[in-house]
Amino acid sequence: MRLKRAAFSSALASAALALALTGCGSQPGADDDAEGADTATPAPTVTVTEEASPTATGATGSATSTASESPTSTTSASPTDSSTSGSATSPAGEATQGGALDAALNAIDTAEGEVGGQAVSIDFDDGGWDVTVVQDGQETEVKLGADGGTVREQDNSESVDSDDQQELDAAEITLGDALTRATDAHPGNIDDAELNTDRGTVVYDVELYVGTDNSGFTVYVDAANGEIVRTS
Repeated sequence: MRLKRAAFSSALASAALALALTGCGSQPGADDDAEGADTATPAPTVTVTEEASPTATGATGSATSTASESPTSTTSASPTDSSTSGSATSPAGEATQGGALDAALNAIDTAEGEVGGQAVSIDFDDGGWDVTVVQDGQETEVKLGADGGTVREQDNSESVDSDDQQELDAAEITLGDALTRATDAHPGNIDDAELNTDRGTVVYDVELYVGTDNSGFTVYVDAANGEIVRTS
């Protein structure tokens, strides 16, 4: 019995040893598994490509393009503004028809000196002046050049009718004075002027060309005091 117990005890001890060895052998594997877990392959990095970036860049480029077009439109507008400014500073108001005041005054002086009387009318016609002068109840028409200094022709004298003589007697200013006052008020070239009666008042009616469009303008100058009665 003791031998059997001893043998049984020996067998138990051998079995226990075998189990212990088996347990020790399994630990390295577990460690390897743990290390394997620690050294696991890192998760792959996911690269996200923003497809919107080119669009945004395109939008930026578009904005840049639009901005770059603005100076072009501004530059193209500048010549128009300059052109407008140039026209605004150009001389204006100079009529191309009729004759100048200086030439008209010269024509009156020349005609009066030729006949020896007082001028009652003047007309710019065919590039020259026709001036009517009254002297001793007779009226004579003198034709002169554009500058008013050259006599081209002198018509035969005619008798002045009573109405014309009364108007001449009532006049206190000369035809030349009337032309000067009319053009002072409304600068322009002279078409014609004559001593006349308007609405009961003896006047010099002076017809002018005013402005570059040669608009007709009539100024009525009081023959007694030189005041402008009206215009039309």
